[in-house]
Amino acid sequence: MDIHEVASFLKISAGTLYHWVSERRGPPYVRLSGGCLRWRRSDVNAWVAERVEKPEQLQRRRKTKRLVADMASNEERGAAAQVEITGGAAGEVRVLLLKAPEKE
Repeated sequence: MDIHEVASFLKISAGTLYHWVSERRGPPYVRLSGGCLRWRRSDVNAWVAERVEKPEQLQRRRKTKRLVADMASNEERGAAAQVEITGGAAGEVRVLLLKAPEKE
């Protein structure tokens, strides 16, 4: 597959794929003579399959994003927090408030 076929398959721009290549990210490719790049369909499919997230991973990431947003909000009010992540795959998250915001 050439860069345009891979980009179309992944639903990204060719520019994004070029950027990934420059950062050594994305699906593995073969460099032919003259700097020509090609991708094996099996490598692209395997790369995509490795990135399929399970529902519990998605749920944990959403909780983490909410936690980060809440912490940023608390920091703006002068509060500091300590984050403790425990547990296996479930990844329980505990936040300990270290300093409450001062009232004005």
